[in-house]
Amino acid sequence: EDIHRATALGLFNGTGAYTFSPKETITRGMLATVLWRMEGSPAPSGPADFTDVPEGAYYTQAVAWAAEQKVITGMGNGCFGPDEPATREQLVTMLFRYEDSLGNATGGGTAPLRYQDWETVSPWAKDAMQWAVHYGILNGTSPMNLSPELLATREQLASILIRMLDRYDEKDNAEEDYAEKDYAEEDYAEEDYTEED
Repeated sequence: EDIHRATALGLFNGTGAYTFSPKETITRGMLATVLWRMEGSPAPSGPADFTDVPEGAYYTQAVAWAAEQKVITGMGNGCFGPDEPATREQLVTMLFRYEDSLGNATGGGTAPLRYQDWETVSPWAKDAMQWAVHYGILNGTSPMNLSPELLATREQLASILIRMLDRYDEKDNAEEDYAEKDYAEEDYAEEDYTEED
């Protein structure tokens, strides 16, 4: 279901006319492209400042945009590594930076500490992993393991993105309910004031 929703929203293309390849590993270029599509495919202000991001690749504009927004960083020596596979902690870190660029990234509490492999999470990924686990965006690969260094797959990314979008919907609905409550209370106060007059 998550795969169908993600493709229907235009976040993913299939790997063929009738295939999605759910078990295929996500690459860094693919991840940047999906986030760029989530944002509506905005035009970057200039080319990507990476020597291994050529003009005309499917990820060229996405990587340039993501670098401008500080969603991605390079791998050193002026390279981005668009064809390098992304690990689970790399995936979550890029998502966290994307959310942070929108002002949506908040603290994640201590939920990840229950996983026995928490200490294997890279220091630069800990805030992102805490955030993702706390908000239910990332699940463990087992009840006791997060597997941060495991390569991420297309189906995992689709599921994570749908959880993020569902979280937006829940937040928007909660804000609408709160606004309606405030409006109803204002109407009630006005009726009281009229009766006193």
